[in-house]
Amino acid sequence: MALNTKSASKRLSDERLYQQISDELKDNYRLDGLWVQALSETEHDEQRAKALYIALRFQYLIDEQTILDSKEQARLEEQARLEEQAKLEEQAKLEEQARLEEQEISEEQERLKKQARLKEQARLEQQSNIEKGIIIFVAIIILFLFISSF
Repeated sequence: MALNTKSASKRLSDERLYQQISDELKDNYRLDGLWVQALSETEHDEQRAKALYIALRFQYLIDEQTILDSKEQARLEEQARLEEQAKLEEQAKLEEQARLEEQEISEEQERLKKQARLKEQARLEQQSNIEKGIIIFVAIIILFLFISSF
């Protein structure tokens, strides 16, 4: 009944690993380090060593996959981190661009206000000059009338 506690995908994965080990043994492929360990732990009993080797090789393959999965997970996390960093950098770039555009608009508005003030100042100076000219003209006419009355 212990088999039923494993998930279907785990059972299929285990079967694939055992098939790989079986194929390796048929091809006389074995990891010498694991084989020596198995012989050592079974006091050189070939049958027990073979059974232990299968268990050790099975765990070795699981560990290898775990390491690969861990590296893949780390790679995916790094990729996600880099994508998030790029997204944040792009957002910061867009915010800086918007800030610069706002600054340009503000500077342009300030320039236009200054230009309007200068035009108004020039208009007022021109009006003042006209008024001064009229005053001088009136003063000359009054002076002329005053002189001509004598």
